[in-house]
Amino acid sequence: MKILVGQPKRTEDLFELENALKKYKCNYVLFPEGYISNESLLVEACELSKKYRVPILSSYLSDKDQRDRACVIDEFGKIVLRRKKSLVEGPLLSPSKALVNNTHIGYLLCCEIFLEYENLNGVHMLFNPIGVGMFSEEQFAEWSERAKKIAIDLKCIVLGTSHGDGSYRNCGTSIPIAYVYNKDGTEIFLSKNDTRTVIVDLSNKEVSYI
Repeated sequence: MKILVGQPKRTEDLFELENALKKYKCNYVLFPEGYISNESLLVEACELSKKYRVPILSSYLSDKDQRDRACVIDEFGKIVLRRKKSLVEGPLLSPSKALVNNTHIGYLLCCEIFLEYENLNGVHMLFNPIGVGMFSEEQFAEWSERAKKIAIDLKCIVLGTSHGDGSYRNCGTSIPIAYVYNKDGTEIFLSKNDTRTVIVDLSNKEVSYI
């Protein structure tokens, strides 16, 4: 099973997503929180997913309030998970898991990774789209350690990625992050300030930069 993990810059189009789907064979695509910047592009993303028969895990900005919405599109172009983002203090909103490409997956949108996750038991993979990079070395360490802990606790593969640009509340500091942890917590891939797109082969744990 191959997962394409992208760290694009924030844009008003889906060029990088479409280009990746055209060029590379994969079973899932993970892009950052808010990569799909409006609902018209959400329709386009569904069409791309259907065309290339690849599920897309990301989030989109609602036209109504410009807030992030969780979004999982299956390989047939159908939105199988859509909801508001949970409040920072919780609880984790539902749905946060779905059956996609014959696999039970979990979904945590950005800082939802720090909420309680007991209801995600039984998932085989958990995806964490992140908006922008980390604002400090300490946050980078905290985020990656949390992902590792969840992988161990849920005995599932945990994957996450941020945009390659932008900063938290425009603070000016950003450390782009992307990661994949195996179900025992071992690190398959951890990217720090390296925004190259990768394909992670979960069958042999190989990481290919593209």
